[in-house]
Amino acid sequence: MLGRSVVVLSGIILSLMMTQVIHAQTRAETIQENTAPVGQVNVAGASEQAAAAAAAASAPLSPEALYKKNCAFCHDTGTAGAPKYADKAGWAPHLAKGQDVLKEHALKGFKAMPAKGLCPQCSDADTLAALDHLLKSVQ
Repeated sequence: MLGRSVVVLSGIILSLMMTQVIHAQTRAETIQENTAPVGQVNVAGASEQAAAAAAAASAPLSPEALYKKNCAFCHDTGTAGAPKYADKAGWAPHLAKGQDVLKEHALKGFKAMPAKGLCPQCSDADTLAALDHLLKSVQ
């Protein structure tokens, strides 16, 4: 009789344990369902705006935009002795050295000005285009 009671008791315990496991799985599934997103925000035109921004970022800059982005900080204010934009008197000694020297200084640096004027990712053509824009202001 004792053996039969142990079997019955073991069956009850096993049954309770299985109920707990099933309940735990159901509870986890219920929590997952209750906390799942109910929708998605779709702003009209957002993907088109992102595509336009990416295209604009990869588009080549105009000589004026290159100047404003990379050169203006020093050449608009005269920082570290840089000749100022549109200052003919300030540019006169530099212009007297000739275009080849000015191009070399723009590409390789000169005194406090680093090579390519703080735009190491700029191509030589971009740097020289920005220089041409700057020089037009003093001609």
